[in-house]
Amino acid sequence: MTVAALDTELEQVRQILLGDEYRDLLRFRSALEDDQQFVRRVAAVIAESLQARAAIDDSVAAVLMPTIERAISESIEQDPRKLAVSLYPVMGPAIRKSISETLQQMLDSVNQLLEASLSLRTLRWRLDAWRTGRSYAEIVLHNTLEYRVEQVFLIHRETSLLLQHQVAAGVEVRDGDMVSGMLSAIQDFIEDSFSTHEGDNLDTLRLGDLTVVLQRGPYALLAAVVRGRVPEQLRHQQTVILEKIHRFKHNQLRDFRGDTDEFAELGEDLRHLLTLKRKSDRKSGTGKIPWLAVVAVITLLAAVGYWQYTNYQVRQTDRQLLAALEREPGLVLLHANASRDELQVSLLADPLARAPADVVGAQGGERVVRFELQGFVSTEPEIVRQRAYRMFVPDERVSIEISNGTLRLDGRATSDWLAVVSRRWPDLAGVDALDTDALEVYNPRLEQLEQLTAEVEALHFSFATGAADIDPDGREVSTLVTAIRRLNDLHYQEFQRPVQLDLVGYTDGTGPRAINSRIGLTRAEALRKVLLAHGVGNVVLRVYNSFEYEEDGSSERKARVVVRFD
Repeated sequence: MTVAALDTELEQVRQILLGDEYRDLLRFRSALEDDQQFVRRVAAVIAESLQARAAIDDSVAAVLMPTIERAISESIEQDPRKLAVSLYPVMGPAIRKSISETLQQMLDSVNQLLEASLSLRTLRWRLDAWRTGRSYAEIVLHNTLEYRVEQVFLIHRETSLLLQHQVAAGVEVRDGDMVSGMLSAIQDFIEDSFSTHEGDNLDTLRLGDLTVVLQRGPYALLAAVVRGRVPEQLRHQQTVILEKIHRFKHNQLRDFRGDTDEFAELGEDLRHLLTLKRKSDRKSGTGKIPWLAVVAVITLLAAVGYWQYTNYQVRQTDRQLLAALEREPGLVLLHANASRDELQVSLLADPLARAPADVVGAQGGERVVRFELQGFVSTEPEIVRQRAYRMFVPDERVSIEISNGTLRLDGRATSDWLAVVSRRWPDLAGVDALDTDALEVYNPRLEQLEQLTAEVEALHFSFATGAADIDPDGREVSTLVTAIRRLNDLHYQEFQRPVQLDLVGYTDGTGPRAINSRIGLTRAEALRKVLLAHGVGNVVLRVYNSFEYEEDGSSERKARVVVRFD
C-alpha cells in the first residue's frame, strides 16, 4: 500500500471517529494559517484589548510611546506642515492666549512701576527704608502686596521626603528638603505633645506676614507659603491639584522608594499655585489720579513727539537737498546715507557742473552734508552747451544751443571760426550733428578791404589851373601811403596778389579837350611818382586822365585813386 493511500484511509477514519468536531478543527486551523483572516479577526477586538490592558497597568502606554514618538518625528522630518496644520486649532489659541497674557503682565508692570516711582508715597517709602535699614524693594512689596504664594512643597507623607518644590521669581530660597522635614517634625510634635482627636491635622502655620497652608492627601502633603492675606480659593486649588496628583501618580506614591524623578512632571501643576495680587489704589469707587505719572507720561509723549517732529524736519530737508542735487545738470546721485547728525551723499560730478555745496546752498540750513564725488563726462544739454562755449569761445554775436544731440549755431560768425567748429565738433561728447542754417558767416578781411578802399578812394589832391605839382611831404600823401600799404597787405593775404590801383587826373573842363587830357594825365603821373617815391610796395599803379576813365570828364582839378579787385 502506498503512503498516499494510507493517508487517505487515515483521513476517513478521523472523519468517522470525530465527525463534526474534526471538521471544525480543520476550519479553525485554516483560519489560523490564513494571515488575512487572522488579521481581520484580531482587528475586530484590538481596540477593546488595548482598553482592557490599559485599565490594568501602564504597559500599553509604555509600549506605544516609542512607536508614536518615532512616527511623529518621521512625519515632521518628511513634511512638518502636516503636523502644523493638525495642531493649528489647538496651538493657535494657546499661543495667542500666552502672548496676550504676557503683554498684559508687561503693561501692568509698567503701570505699577510708574505709579510706584512717580508719587509722593514713594518718597515716604524710601524714607522708611532708610530709617528701618530694610531694602526699598522690601518696603514697596510690603505696602503694595495683598498676597503672594511664594513657594509650594509636595512632600511624601510616609517618608517626609520632598517630591517637588516650586518657587516664585525673586524669592530667596532655602533648603527645600530641610523645610519639608521641619513641617513633618512640627506635625509629629503637635500630635505627640497635645491631646488631639483622631484625624486632626495641622493645616496652618503663621509667622509675621508669612503663612504656610497645608493640605493633606492619602500619600502626599501639599504646603503653600503665602506672604500677606491668604486667598480664599487657595485651599480649593490645593485640593484639586492634590487629587489630580493622587489620581495620576497613585502607584508611584504608594510604592515610593526615594526616586523623586518620577514626579518631575508635576512641576507645571504646582506652578499654577504661585499667584500674586497687589493692593488696589481705588477706594469708595473713586480713582485717585496719579498726577506725577500723568505729567511724566505727557512729558515723555511730548519728548517723543518733538523727537519725531525734528526727525521729520530732517527727513524733509534731506529730501529737498537730494531733489536739488538730482535736478542739477552734470550731477548724478548714486546713493545717500542719512543719520541724525549728517547726510552723506555719493555723486558723479562733471567738471563743468556746479559744486554740490553751492547747489545745496542755504537750503541745507545747519544740516551737515558730506559729499563723495566721482568724475564723469555728462551729456546733458546744458553741460554740453557750456563745454561747447569753452571749446570754441564764440564771438558775442554767436549763440550756441544743444537740441536732441545737435549743435545749433545762430548769429554772425567769421568763416575762420566756423572752420574751427566744423573741424572740432565731433570731439564734443553728446553731439551727433552740426546745424549752421541760422548762422550768418562773414569774412572780416573783406570787410576791412572795403573799409580801406573807401578810405583810399575818399582822398584826393587839388591843383591850381594848369598845374600838376603835388607836395610829397604833405599830410594827404602820408595818409594815402599808409592806407595803400595796409590795403595791399590785406589784399595779398586774402587773394595772394598785389592790389591794383587806378590813378586818375581830372581838369576843370575849360580849354581844349586835348590840352585837358594831357594835363589830367600829367597830374595822375605826378601822383604815381610821389607814391613810388614813398615806397608803397609792389602795388600795380596805372595812370589815366578823366577822359580815358570817364567819358564825360570832370569839372574838378584834382587827382584821386580808384581801387580795383579784379
